[in-house]
Amino acid sequence: MNYFCLVSVMVVGLVLGGCGPSSSSGPGSFGVPDATGHCAAAYAATGGDPAGTWSVVSACLEGDPVAAMNSHLTSACPNVVRGYKVESAIGMATLSAGAISNNDAAVTIREDRVVSSSCHQATNATPILGQSDCDNYAGSLTTGLRGALDSSCTYENDGCTCWNRMEYTLDGSTYTTTQTNLTVGPDVLPFSAGSGVLTLRIRVYDESGIQVRLQRLQR
Repeated sequence: MNYFCLVSVMVVGLVLGGCGPSSSSGPGSFGVPDATGHCAAAYAATGGDPAGTWSVVSACLEGDPVAAMNSHLTSACPNVVRGYKVESAIGMATLSAGAISNNDAAVTIREDRVVSSSCHQATNATPILGQSDCDNYAGSLTTGLRGALDSSCTYENDGCTCWNRMEYTLDGSTYTTTQTNLTVGPDVLPFSAGSGVLTLRIRVYDESGIQVRLQRLQR
């Protein structure tokens, strides 16, 4: 699942992350969102056996990804990211003897941002002068991000008000495990498996992430 992919966001650097109590015994309630879509606690991977057929049941935000992303921006671009949320968590995948099949598991994230003309000029060498510049910026979000689905920007207040959606998937046909990490292609995902539940953490900087919860369908 590309939720298991690294993402570089033009103005914002983004990678993939988790949810639940800080227990060291199994998945607990990791990946279960509260009323705000956030996880209860930082993720603690315990490893286990990820083999099985799994259905995605939920995902949640660990920490404060908006603050984390904004903290890594240039001073010319304060508070560009205004919102970040899980839009959907669906699909299934089968993991068996190092192979991934029947894979359509996906987590979709929506990010909202406001890019001022001065920020755009500082990072892209040109100011924002109208809707065409915002259309170009939206296009760059769609083509410049791994897993990007779509985006839209509206010219207002001398800048662009935008949203973009990204899809995270298990992006590969094989996997390996080492202690508490599940590796799929370039993505290394902390995981916990046990009691019919598999959870994975997508990193969004060290201090934030997305926890994904999957339920076993068959062994």
